[in-house]
Amino acid sequence: LHFAAPQFCSKYAEDITALLDQRTEQVFNDPSLPALPSTATEMKVFAAKEALKADCAQVTARRAAYMTNKSAIRDVVLGQCNEGMMSKLEEDSDWASRKMELLYVLNTAQA
Repeated sequence: LHFAAPQFCSKYAEDITALLDQRTEQVFNDPSLPALPSTATEMKVFAAKEALKADCAQVTARRAAYMTNKSAIRDVVLGQCNEGMMSKLEEDSDWASRKMELLYVLNTAQA
């Protein structure tokens, strides 16, 4: 799957590679405004706020790509399953409610 990630992921394939390596969901923390001294000029405050907006936009885009990429890799995994494996997955009691989760599909397929 590591080789598939760059091919099937729109952007930020490294986030999916990390998920596959660590088998944990990736966390994208919200950026915050850096501490500015009380003597900061209005222009420095404005620049810091603009940088924060850009950082927020990037985190939002990265989260969206992560969700899209997880779905794409999940589809690759399910596409590689034969009938026997699909039957095994569908027999799992949580399948109906969790079949859209990449980590669940991976862990259940490898159990």
